[in-house]
Amino acid sequence: MKVLLQRVTAASVSIDGEVVGRIGQGLVAFVGVAEGDSEIDIEYLVPKMTGLRIFADEEGKFNISITDIGGELLLISQFTLLADTRKGKRPGFTGAASPELAEVLFAKFVEKTIKSVLNQNYPNLEYIIIDGGSTDGSVDIIREYSDQLHYWVSEKDEGQTQAINKGFRQSTGEIVAWLNSDDEYCEGALDIVGRTFMANRDVDVVFGNKLSVYEDGSLMRDDRHTRFVFPALVFFAMTLSQPACFWRRSVFERFGFLDESFRFCMDYEFFCRIGPHLRWKHINRYLAKYRLHGDQKSSLILEVRDEEEKRIRAKYLGDACKGFPVWLVRVGMHAYRAFWYTVQGDALYVIRGICRRLLPKNLRPRRL
Repeated sequence: MKVLLQRVTAASVSIDGEVVGRIGQGLVAFVGVAEGDSEIDIEYLVPKMTGLRIFADEEGKFNISITDIGGELLLISQFTLLADTRKGKRPGFTGAASPELAEVLFAKFVEKTIKSVLNQNYPNLEYIIIDGGSTDGSVDIIREYSDQLHYWVSEKDEGQTQAINKGFRQSTGEIVAWLNSDDEYCEGALDIVGRTFMANRDVDVVFGNKLSVYEDGSLMRDDRHTRFVFPALVFFAMTLSQPACFWRRSVFERFGFLDESFRFCMDYEFFCRIGPHLRWKHINRYLAKYRLHGDQKSSLILEVRDEEEKRIRAKYLGDACKGFPVWLVRVGMHAYRAFWYTVQGDALYVIRGICRRLLPKNLRPRRL
């Protein structure tokens, strides 16, 4: 398997004049699948590709990766990378894999995501899949499970936020959530969430912890959370993990759906909008897995992410501070969260995070 990388500020792919894929800042990866390649090759190449330090830091040095900047990655199947030009003047492609093998490798993430939900065996489950008109074999896999789905559609949309809202509008269940095709639920997650809502009738939102994993499922890091407090969400952005967050459908009736003007921080804006008005409950259990891989759509463009976060923070900062100095509220939120982390038995998790921040940037362990 060969991969050719190109850094871009923006890129798109067109087929017969029709744009089928588009990204902002990030990498275009031309992937050539060779005969005999398998998932083992992907498990090696994807972490290597996403971890390469080929983007400039604030000092202009090539010291950060696509995951560090939150960039996007556009995968393009390119069998010509396997061309053999050692003999004659006409390249040979006998070393390239068949299209059938390439489709299998690209589509495997879709099937694993579907299974992670259906294998929960949760009663009265409405599983809705919104596919943006993909042509990589995903639709064929979705069709295999169509009899277990409440609703599914494969058609073009105006972006992931509109697609998510489209799914929510099709749902009728009391408890709702969304899961991107890169992610999956931990075993028993839906049962834990359902029981928590049943035992806490006054709670509007339930959220848990998240595991970040490599493409092969091996652990990259764990993300633990603690009690929800609105000012901390505003100051520190996502103090909860969207894949591990669930809420009552009545929240939409009170506050509306996701704001489709946001391309990437729609979850941050939504949680800030509903945050101070609802009752939240944290479960100190791992509910979801966030998967890092080369075909991942949810990675953020640095410039867009910063602009959206600033816009959201500016909108809700007044409500978070309530007249108190910004620096005082920020310090207070650090202390509040450290206290509750300690109470729930995660003091070492806090210490580990503090130690990491005390290290020079070039010595810190790599994170997403």
